[in-house]
Amino acid sequence: MNYHLFFTLLAALLDPEKRSLMDFYESQIRFLMAHLHKRPTPTLGEKTAMARSAAEVGYKRLQEILTIFTPDTLFRWHRELVRRKWGYSKKRGPGKPSTAKEIESLIIQFTQENKGWGYHNLQKALHSLGFKVSQSTIRNIPKLTFKIIISVLTHKPQVYGSSFWSPLFQRE
Repeated sequence: MNYHLFFTLLAALLDPEKRSLMDFYESQIRFLMAHLHKRPTPTLGEKTAMARSAAEVGYKRLQEILTIFTPDTLFRWHRELVRRKWGYSKKRGPGKPSTAKEIESLIIQFTQENKGWGYHNLQKALHSLGFKVSQSTIRNIPKLTFKIIISVLTHKPQVYGSSFWSPLFQRE
């Protein structure tokens, strides 16, 4: 049995500083093994692993040991990691998220194929396919509204005297 390896592992388990140092070296060794044949350009995951390990080891300790990347670089990656986590830059805008393109295309397809269907029938058809969409969502899709207007105007030119939406709600 290799006693040196055993005692090294035992020391790493007992001393948290040595464990974090070993994690740091392990992430750097994994990076080197993956990038031996080209210039070292770490991926986001590799940067994340090395930055986390470097933060656990500490800046002063990193200056004392040999590293692939400078401690400044490693801690810059760590700052970017923290900034990305707590930056809230991915805040959504106001309002409800838009309807999925797949649902919009299905609604447009259903209205073209079934001219007599109203919002309720479209809603039931989408529900049978597993989509939960309200009638007002179906009504508010701009492409759908445009398609309905075009289909009403092309199939019934005398729309002006009657209700504009009545052809949509008629049953065949």
